[in-house]
Amino acid sequence: MISIAVMAIVVFLIYNSLQLMAIEDHYGDLQDVYYKTETGDLIIGNGKRAGFIKKLENRIYVDDNGCLKELYNWVNQEQQPVKFSIYRPEITESFINQPTFGEPNNLIQKQKLKPIISSN
Repeated sequence: MISIAVMAIVVFLIYNSLQLMAIEDHYGDLQDVYYKTETGDLIIGNGKRAGFIKKLENRIYVDDNGCLKELYNWVNQEQQPVKFSIYRPEITESFINQPTFGEPNNLIQKQKLKPIISSN
């Protein structure tokens, strides 16, 4: 009975270690984004683009004008890294549709978006 419990604990630890290594391998420097963001967070890149974070099946996607792009591809668009900031709206329904860049800026100035991560 004890050996079954020990075996279950060992399998659990191995599984979690492999999952953590997979996240580190896939996201590299962006793994903070994986752990700190939630679905519905707002990401703003290079002061020009804005999108919503969506977490699906251990992956992070950015909803950019209705097109889901993997976070790594969105951040490294055209082989040039994008400086980005991620904010958490107090009310997730702050944006009904894809925001224009001016809308998040207004909410940031009014301090209605809580900053989560910045690559600047």
